[in-house]
Amino acid sequence: MLKVEAHTTKLRASLAAIKPPEGTKVSFDLQADVKTVSRDLTRLKLRYTIGIDTFPLIYRAEIAGFAFANAEMLAKDESLEDLGEGVLSDIAVQIYRDSYEGLYLVLSTIGLEPPSPWLVRDVHLV
Repeated sequence: MLKVEAHTTKLRASLAAIKPPEGTKVSFDLQADVKTVSRDLTRLKLRYTIGIDTFPLIYRAEIAGFAFANAEMLAKDESLEDLGEGVLSDIAVQIYRDSYEGLYLVLSTIGLEPPSPWLVRDVHLV
């Protein structure tokens, strides 16, 4: 079982274009950059940056900070990257879910809404 606790240190949102007319279908692209900072047995300290872009390009948002992951599945000589994209994607989705409230508040002040963290299944890893 993988458990992630995220701490956001930077949250930035920018409006890239005028909002399209009501009813326009918008899709989202979530990108994640997750790096291991340190390790203590099965507890990892991670540095992350998650970017969210809309298509068509309406807004761009970025969440960055540190996270702690308890990964009992790690052997002593394995790194997080050795577990593959599935585990990294799961970590990124859990970080996104932990940071959703702040992102929602920032984007709602400019009249936008981020994708629900419960509908996100996968992220593009950078």
